[in-house]
This record gives sequence, C-alpha cells and structure tokens, in this order.
Amino acid sequence: MNKQTQLLKNSLPLIGAGLGDKLGIHVVVNGDQAWTDGKTICVPNFNVSSKEEKDAVLGFISHEAAHIKFNSFRGISRSQMAGNPLRKAMHNIFEDLRIENAMIDYMIGSRKWLDQIWVNLQKEGKRPAVTSQDEPASILCDYLLFTCRVKFRDQVHLQDYLDSAEEALFDVFGWKFQSDLDALILPKIPKLRSSVAAFNLAQAVVTLLEDFEPEPEQEPEPEPEDSNDDSNQDSNDDSDSSSNSDDSDSSSDSNADTSEEADTDSPSDEQASNGEDAQTANDEEDTGQGSDDGESSDTQADDSTDGSTSAADAEGDTSGSDQGESSNADANSDAGTDSNSGAPQSTPSEEQSPSAEDVNFAIASALTAGDEDVKDDMSDFVETMQTLASANEASESVGIPKFRKFEQGDSDYGKSLTSRVKQTSNNLTSRLQGLVQEETKVRCRTATSGRNLNSRVLYRAATGDPRLFRTKSTKTVIDTIVEVSIDNSGSMDEVDTHSGLTYLQIAKEAQVALTLALSKINGVAVTASAFPVAGQFDEVIELLSEGESTKKLAERLYRVDGNGYHTPTASGLWHSLKKVIQSKKERKVVIMVTDGFPNYGQREPLTQLVQRAERNGITVIGIAIGSIAGYKPEFLQYFRNALFISDVSQLKKELFKVAKDLLIN
Repeated sequence: MNKQTQLLKNSLPLIGAGLGDKLGIHVVVNGDQAWTDGKTICVPNFNVSSKEEKDAVLGFISHEAAHIKFNSFRGISRSQMAGNPLRKAMHNIFEDLRIENAMIDYMIGSRKWLDQIWVNLQKEGKRPAVTSQDEPASILCDYLLFTCRVKFRDQVHLQDYLDSAEEALFDVFGWKFQSDLDALILPKIPKLRSSVAAFNLAQAVVTLLEDFEPEPEQEPEPEPEDSNDDSNQDSNDDSDSSSNSDDSDSSSDSNADTSEEADTDSPSDEQASNGEDAQTANDEEDTGQGSDDGESSDTQADDSTDGSTSAADAEGDTSGSDQGESSNADANSDAGTDSNSGAPQSTPSEEQSPSAEDVNFAIASALTAGDEDVKDDMSDFVETMQTLASANEASESVGIPKFRKFEQGDSDYGKSLTSRVKQTSNNLTSRLQGLVQEETKVRCRTATSGRNLNSRVLYRAATGDPRLFRTKSTKTVIDTIVEVSIDNSGSMDEVDTHSGLTYLQIAKEAQVALTLALSKINGVAVTASAFPVAGQFDEVIELLSEGESTKKLAERLYRVDGNGYHTPTASGLWHSLKKVIQSKKERKVVIMVTDGFPNYGQREPLTQLVQRAERNGITVIGIAIGSIAGYKPEFLQYFRNALFISDVSQLKKELFKVAKDLLIN
C-alpha cells in the first residue's frame, strides 16, 4: 500500500485528475505552463518533493476550479476588467475570497489545501510584508488582501502581514482614509455573493479614492502679532517709552500664568482651546527659531483669544530652542487641563499623520498605478510551478486524458453479447474459484511451540520430539482490482480469418467474459475502458467503474465502434492507472489489449509510465493481438510483461490464464 501511496503522492497528473473528477472539472497536468480556458485547468508537471508542496498544488487546483465552478467574471465585460489596473487587482482580492469560501463550503477538505499556498510562501520567506516605502497601490491592495484573509477567511497565521499593511496604510493615506475605507468594506465583504458584487465593491473603493478629501490642516487664526511685534520693536528702540516699562512688567509672568488665564475662558473658548493652544505652541516655536537668525529677543508676545495675555522669557540670553520647548510644554499643559472639559477627543497627532498634500499624492499614485505596482501572489505561485516544470527532465509530455462515459448503452446489444460469452465465462469461473479456494485454504501443521497441543501427536513427547503444538498457516486474502482496457482504433476492424470476427469483436467478448468471471471471485473488482473516443485524438471511453454492475459493460460496448483515428496507448494507460490507484484494493493490475504500436508522440511517455507504475507495485500487462504479435522485441520495449496472440480467437483463453496467474500468485 505504501508504494501506491508514494505514486499518488508524487504524481501530479494523478493528483490533479483525481481532484478534478471530484470537482467535476477537467484537470490536465502537462508541460511547463499553467492555463485555464474556463473548462479545463492545466497544471505544469513537476516532481512533488513534499506533502506541503502537494497540498499547495491541490490548493491551486481548488482555487482555479472554484473560479470555474462558482461563475467568476460572469456579468463583467472585458473592457470593465481591463479599464483600471487597481480596480482589477481589488476585484481579484474580493473575488478570490468569495470563491474560496464557496469552495470550502462545497468541499471542507479544500481549506487545508488553499491555506497551504500561503503557509509555504510565509515559511519560505518569499512574500515580504509591505512598508510605507512601497507603492501606495501595493499598500492599499495588501491591506484589503490581508483584511479579507485574516478577518473573513480565518487565516490567522497571516496576522503579521495585516499589521504591517495597517501601519503602512496609516503612514501613507492617513487615519481618516483608513476609517472611511473600513466603514465601506467591512459590512459588505461578508455579503459578497457574486462576481458582480465583488466588482462593485472594488469600484466603490475607487470612488472613495476619487472623492476623498484629506483632513484639512489647521491654520492659525489671524492675530495682531505683527503690529505688536512692530510696536515692541519700536519700544526697544526707544528706551524712554512707557510701553517698554509695561512690557518689562509683563515679562515677569510665567507661562503657568497663561495656563491659568486659559482656564478662566468662557465655555466657547474652552471648547476650542485644544486646537488653539496646540497652534499657539507651534507659533511660539517658530518665533523662537527665528531669533537664532538675527538678534536675541528679550521679550516674546503670545496673545490669547482676546489679545490681552502675553508671556516673555525670564532671561534675555535664553536660546530660541529653549523657548520652543517651553511653549510645547505649556501647550501640552493646556491640553491636559481641557481634557475633562467635554470637548471632542483629539484625533491622531499631526506628527504621525501624513499631510494633506502627501495623502493627495498617494491617492493620485494609486489611481494611476499599473499592473506592475501591485502584487499578484497566485501568479507568483504559478511562476514557481512553471520554473520547477521547466527544470523537470522527467516531465511527461502526455497528460491524463479526458474521458467520456456513456451512462446509457444498448440493452439488446448487451444481452446478445453477454449470451455469447456466458457459457465460456461460467466454465472458467468455476475453475478459477476452485483454484482460489485451494490457494486461500488455511492449513494446519505441528510446531515446537504454540498455544494449542495437538492431541494426535502427544506420543512424540516420549521420543523427545518437541513438535507437539498445532498451528495454523496465515490465511491468504485476495484483494485485487483488475482494469481491462481495449484498443478502439480503426485497425481493430480487421477480420480474423479463424473466427470470421473482427479483432474488436473478439476483444469485446474477451473483456466481458473476463469481467463476468472475475466479478464472482470474492475480493476481486473489475473495471473496463477503451481508447480512444471516435473522432478524438486522446480521449478515453469509460466503460465500467469500480462497484458498477457488469451488466452495464456489455450495454456500453455498443458505443465502442473501432472508429478511433490513432492509438494513444499512453493516454489510455494514464486513465487506467488513475482508476486503479483511486481504488482501495491492495493489489492493482492493468491489462492493455491492442493490435498496434502507440503513436510516435506517445511511445517514450508510454515506456516511462509503465516503468514508473511497476516501480510502485502496479502490474501492467500488454497483450499484442494479430499481426503485431510477430514483433515481440519491439513490443517488449513498451511492456515488459507481455502476451502475444497471433490467433485472436484464443484471446479469451489466454486472458483467463493471465487472471489465474494474477490471483494465485
């Protein structure tokens, strides 16, 4: 079982096809490019090196299948998608969230696979978090992306990415934009039910950017500082002026006096004190810095709202920087005094928030961003797979084909075919059952140790013979699945001279007879297929799945008419291997019946595929019928376990010999 598990683990074509069957989406693993056309998903083929890598590929397939299954882009024109790179990126973020949640509801196990993509990116360090130095569009998209994934997809392991994106968004766009953005998206994201709804939300974010007006910067109210400064300057020039004396008296007051006077303002003045005091502190700092350029000022005017309060430095040689620090301290004291006044709490400080000019620049940059300005994490993952596939020398050039299953066959045709082979099948079934019964019989023997004494040989104790105990041999259990696949190419219409039947008719009878016989053996399951579909290059006809009634095989064989254009044996074998690997049976056998060599493009892939299957414990038997039976060395290049039947009428008998060897050995 471990060998089959190993093949399943490392074979992307089988992994993809198995998941595609469950989802109802055709998945091809082939070549070194990833693409989808809305019906088929193609995954690059490379050697999977770990379970985490396999789960991530399954996550990619689930993600792309969800786009198809849950109608992505329905109702949205191509011009709408291509019109604005930022809007397109945001729509993809919202749409990915919608379809992944829908896929998880549809198949709960897909959550682990979808999450594994991000776990691997995070573990490998290939996905850095954004900073305030990144492009504004990239910052905005990362904030939306990780808000969706952490808060609405429960990917809590991505919380660090969200924290970094929040910090960068605040630094570049400001607190007001972040608040407006959250108010817009947070109520709507959980309610996304269609691709159009996701697109409309992306457009709403664009509209928010276009209409957003940053928080206006507070400007100082007009104050008669200039006239007072002129008066003070004149007073300094005239030492006999009485105003100079008054100013000197005023300079003895401390800044604390200014704070006390602010507390005595009217209620309307108190409500505005926070903003005015902070602005006054800035004005004082500017005034102090101005003194460094020229003369040192002995006094400094600081008019209050009514213009009656002033403050000056206690010492004339105090530097401008000291004045600025003192003024800032006073402003903070004023703010603390008014904190309990009932005025609205202050927003984040201007030192932390970007200026209105910076916010407008960031918005303009985001609105004019190109595709290269935003990350596409799924594209990065696809590029990684394509790189691995390009370096994968063992990559098969033939992938698992599509298959066509005809649920309804022809009942009259089925009855006729069954009646022709029933007697032969019954006779050989009884022979097989006798052989199997003999092989699986539990035999008793004597041994030198055990739990039960054999009363018939107790006399041996007197002779010193220790073989006194009775033991049972281990019961042989048959647990086998046999897949029989027949060639449906045009050359199978050739008539056999001995029986007067075509090769295809004989192959059909042998397939039905073997299926009827083996299905009656306990522990044996039989499945069947034919390749290719008429008019198609590499599609396969699914005739009988495990667990279905063998009656359906004969009826569906009506659809196998020998009108296939080619002999895509590798494609047929891929389909057969997929079926037996999906079975829980311990032993797995594939029998391929053909009258010709495979197409040139499938010969090397067929050889590699047979060898790969055999290395993993799957028995593959090629049966050459008709004229090709005379080319044994050539045929053995493709099938190391081969059977050659020149007289096609003997096919049924030879197939039963193969079945006997498989079951007994």
